Amino acid sequence: MNIIAGFDELPRKVAVVKESCEKIDRDPATLETSMLVMALIDEKATEDLIPENLRRNVVFGGAEQITDQIQTKVLAAGVNSVILSPVTNLDGYHPGGITAVAEKLKPLLSL
Repeated sequence: MNIIAGFDELPRKVAVVKESCEKIDRDPATLETSMLVMALIDEKATEDLIPENLRRNVVFGGAEQITDQIQTKVLAAGVNSVILSPVTNLDGYHPGGITAVAEKLKPLLSL
């Protein structure tokens, strides 16, 4: 199930999903959850490069910073997978960015 929410709403949405599972006697642990996360992959990226209306769904920085943000904003909320969508920064596309983030995330995800 792909949960659509901003980072700030995510814990509440995950709780609602779990409650819904329990109402139908389904173990919430058997439900795979995901969230679409946009990523501005650039070591020099800062939050001010992201339009304010998108900040609730965008992580930014290098692979390590993005991994940390996904860990604290998504995985810690109870979502067990992410769908990454790269956002082109002002300098253009940087090949290999998604792969670098995926390598950092891989050990954190329940595959």
